[in-house]
Amino acid sequence: MSKELFLIRHSLAQEAFRGQADIERELTETGSIRAMQLGNYLHGRGVQADILFSSMANRARRTAELVSEKVLSNNLEVIYHEDLYESSVRLMLSLINSLDNSFGKVVMIGHNPILPYTVEYLTGTIADELEPGGVMHLRASTDNWAEVSGKTMELVEYISPEAYIAKSE
Repeated sequence: MSKELFLIRHSLAQEAFRGQADIERELTETGSIRAMQLGNYLHGRGVQADILFSSMANRARRTAELVSEKVLSNNLEVIYHEDLYESSVRLMLSLINSLDNSFGKVVMIGHNPILPYTVEYLTGTIADELEPGGVMHLRASTDNWAEVSGKTMELVEYISPEAYIAKSE
């Protein structure tokens, strides 16, 4: 059995206003609509996640809430994890390696630049900056998350917002 990992950058966010902490930035109205469209798109492609992690940042939390309505199995709750905000490849790998092996499909919602850095480490494929709402779909041919390491996963596809925006219109 293979393992699948969906790394998603949060949807479109408002610019920070003077004095606002980055973690407090919210989604724009368009960002909220696109997060719903992404959830519908993934659901339509048969993606049912066994677990969904999100950064603690407001914009990622809201993206997770909207996406999870369509892709999270059995009405499970989103897990908000501090290591997905201002993260590192080492922290991301630690989180991935600690996943329960009963999870076949995992979704993580976070930020640039760590998501593309993680993809580069896991796949050996150079990954550009993720667009807001962009998805990197990875697969490992192992049944043990603890075995995931450098160049042990393949990049199945990059899903750009244009793919699911066009489908929704």
